[in-house]
Amino acid sequence: MPAKSNVTLGELCNWWLNERCPKKSADRERSRVEKHVIKQPIGSTRLPEVTPSLFDDRLREMEEAGASAASLNKLHAIVDAVFEQAIAASKWRGTNPISAVPTRKVPQRIYETLSLDEVRLVINAAGPTWRNLIATALYLGLRKGELLASEARRRSRGATSLRPTVTWPRHGEGQEGAGLARSAAAG
Repeated sequence: MPAKSNVTLGELCNWWLNERCPKKSADRERSRVEKHVIKQPIGSTRLPEVTPSLFDDRLREMEEAGASAASLNKLHAIVDAVFEQAIAASKWRGTNPISAVPTRKVPQRIYETLSLDEVRLVINAAGPTWRNLIATALYLGLRKGELLASEARRRSRGATSLRPTVTWPRHGEGQEGAGLARSAAAG
């Protein structure tokens, strides 16, 4: 598609969704792109007319409608990838107008955490069966998936160190180590 193309942004997004979007996230991304780009007036804009200010205006509309900065940045990243991959595939010979649009600042979350005294109370309340598991999770800041998967690997390999690089399978994703919680409870 030369820079004088009659192809619209919506058509280019559909090409990306069908040809380049990772299959695992295709449904989610199709929903997002259709809702915020393809089915909006910007979706019918010819590619040569897509400018940084036009896309930034679309993001501002979404922001005024209540979209979070993280959601805006995700859409920005997707449409930026659409143009980058279209350029790489010789589907678009112009520049990427999205790369000139600044991303939004995402506010940092403030988490409420337990004090050391509260941690001790929780560990003591856990009782002898779960005390070590709870203490490990609290002191290392592990989520349950990381904790249980690390414990399963440690037991199977006889390891003396803990490296949380794998997570426990979610419901229906596999049953390796499914008896771990029962064996921990048994002592």
